[in-house]
Amino acid sequence: MTTDEAIRKATALLWNYHEFTGKSSFRIRGDVLKDEGLDSSTFWTYVCPKLVKDGVLAEWPRLDVENVPTLNHPTIKMYKTLRAYTFSVNKNRLLEAINRKTHLHIEDSKIELTIDREKGISLSDKSVSYPISGKRFDIIKKLLELDVVSISELEELTGWDKSDVSRSISKINSTFMVNLRVEDKLIDRLGTGGYTLNRKTFSINSNI
Repeated sequence: MTTDEAIRKATALLWNYHEFTGKSSFRIRGDVLKDEGLDSSTFWTYVCPKLVKDGVLAEWPRLDVENVPTLNHPTIKMYKTLRAYTFSVNKNRLLEAINRKTHLHIEDSKIELTIDREKGISLSDKSVSYPISGKRFDIIKKLLELDVVSISELEELTGWDKSDVSRSISKINSTFMVNLRVEDKLIDRLGTGGYTLNRKTFSINSNI
């Protein structure tokens, strides 16, 4: 494998993990790298140093281990210990590297969300969700209806005061980020004091 081929494979793999996890830092097992033909001297002596130098990787991959279950039994637990590496990427630099090394141009994609009254908020391609309900769901519904919602409108909608509205939105954001394992908030506060959904990061589908 040439160095250019190794860089193409490495950046494609990093992009796939970034897209799947929705995170800029993620773990890749050594056997996955090996299957991709990347667990080699070329990868460690040339590709990784270059990706770090170019800013694609924020730091050198951290070596760790991962325990993988090998026996599915209700009382007996058996595991196989595998090498794993934590990669931290700069999304914009990663896109630039991919576009330089391939004929295909990858656009900066958004994370797809689905908002449903029964299921709550979920990632369109994963099973994780945030089963939001009550007045907090009413806030989300209002934000779906309007591009920007003022604090006074949310006070009128919920019957809460300004502090309660602010705390509730902070709680929505924190629970959303934990449950869906993403790094960005769902609701942005504008400098004018109003609120809006984060449509820069998320493509939002509604089934309300």
